[in-house]
Amino acid sequence: MNLSKIINKDKKAQIFSIDATIGAFLVAIIILAFFINISKKSESESLQLSKVGYDMLAILDYGGLLANPDETAILTKINETLPNQYEMRIRLEGDYELEAGSPVLQRFVASGKRVFVNASENDYGIATFWIWLK
Repeated sequence: MNLSKIINKDKKAQIFSIDATIGAFLVAIIILAFFINISKKSESESLQLSKVGYDMLAILDYGGLLANPDETAILTKINETLPNQYEMRIRLEGDYELEAGSPVLQRFVASGKRVFVNASENDYGIATFWIWLK
């Protein structure tokens, strides 16, 4: 038997093992990147919901609707401003308590709070919101 043929077969087996290991490593990296991308997508959706809720409270606050609560005026402004794919509920707490908006459904709901000032009465209140996709 020729010694050089035996050595060449061993090298081929070694190179095949290295190729298989590199291939398995690349497949694992691709699968890991896929799952990381999926988890970031769900985070960005919930972050978007929160941002829309905070923006809506800012619009109501700058419009003076939080300091002088009127349920119909608040609901009208929400319906005019909030995009159609969202529903929202707001609770105002201070010297008064007011809840306005749709009832909270059993699905993912983003929530947040904003402190607002009623300058005419030297008082403050807390506005809490819940927002979800329809």
